[in-house]
Amino acid sequence: MPVVGAVIMFNYSCSDKKFVRYVTVEQNGSFTDLSMPEKIGNWTVSASWQGDETYFAASTDQKKFVVQRVPTSLTCSISKETIESGGKITITGFVHPINIGKPIKLELAFTMPNSTVIEKYTYVNSEGIFNTEFTPQPPGTWKVQAYLAGDNIYMSSTSESSICCQ
Repeated sequence: MPVVGAVIMFNYSCSDKKFVRYVTVEQNGSFTDLSMPEKIGNWTVSASWQGDETYFAASTDQKKFVVQRVPTSLTCSISKETIESGGKITITGFVHPINIGKPIKLELAFTMPNSTVIEKYTYVNSEGIFNTEFTPQPPGTWKVQAYLAGDNIYMSSTSESSICCQ
């Protein structure tokens, strides 16, 4: 039976990244560690206890697990598919999942009928929603692409729509 109150040490390792976490054995003899490594790759973890006057030290074999980037989804919609020249459109969308506590910046690329690209940036709110306005000129078919850059935790995403400006 594990010793209640004993401190268990977890050793995590992935290539050049290593860290240690400590947890305490609970009244029912169990212990749990919830760790979210921020590095992609193949990880190992082992647990150990240094023992005390009554019990010998103990350790586990290394266990392997893989950390992958989190897939994201990005939706982008346009208020009107066809507008008059000089008219304004509203681009709204949703990002999932959202990274709480970290601002999420989106790139919007507006491709003109002559293939020139106009870039605009907007931020996603705490509910994963973004909203911005744009006035396409000159007339023709415009492409709107929203791009969410990935990072060491989240994968990138894109969403595309088009507008006919008359």
